Amino acid sequence: MYLFVYGTLMNGERAHFMLAKAMFLGSVHVRNCKLYNMGSFPGLKASKDPFNQVKGELYRISPDMLPHLDGYEGYRDGDEGSLYIRDSVTCFQEGKVTEAETYFINRQVDEDTVIKTGDWRTRGKLYAREVGTKEGTRPEAG
Repeated sequence: MYLFVYGTLMNGERAHFMLAKAMFLGSVHVRNCKLYNMGSFPGLKASKDPFNQVKGELYRISPDMLPHLDGYEGYRDGDEGSLYIRDSVTCFQEGKVTEAETYFINRQVDEDTVIKTGDWRTRGKLYAREVGTKEGTRPEAG
């Protein structure tokens, strides 16, 4: 089975260790989705606009990994109060199309927190550039 990840599970991010037994298949993007900065983690939401794209990574995982990943993502099958909902998404990679599972945030989002690049890794860099502070820092209260 395939898994699309776009945040803390990506290579170099804090929870990537959870994919140690997975096979990395490459960088991909998904269409009709927006990425939101939820603070210390991102949230993926479906969008009607095909120009809204989110960048991430594609992995082949074994089904026995799902319970651990579901737990990490706060997903409980059949529970409408889950933090995330696991569903399928179409991934695009240099002419290849792959259906994969991913986690969609199951909370209201503020449009002001959208990550316009669709890339979780740019969240700190863009914030710093927009407010004129050193990368990764917050402006001083004034």
